[in-house]
Amino acid sequence: MREVLVLFNNGKKNNTNFANIPSELVGTNFFGAKLTNKELKDYKNYDTFLQVIDRFAEFYGLKNENTRDLDHFLWILGKENKKQGENN
Repeated sequence: MREVLVLFNNGKKNNTNFANIPSELVGTNFFGAKLTNKELKDYKNYDTFLQVIDRFAEFYGLKNENTRDLDHFLWILGKENKKQGENN
């Protein structure tokens, strides 16, 4: 899930297609600053993690979605990305 948030915010590191997400939806800098997976993984920064999710939802018009559903959606995208990576 963290990797998906970083992708949507920062963009792609290479030209691989990540779970068929249209390129105009990634690298949008919805958070207003670069994000790192390490930063979001650090539990000391849990408030930042929650802010990132809130800003993601707001930026992409998902503010009215159930947080659990949004969490599940991001988790599935991350899982699909790992699965694609294993197949390449």
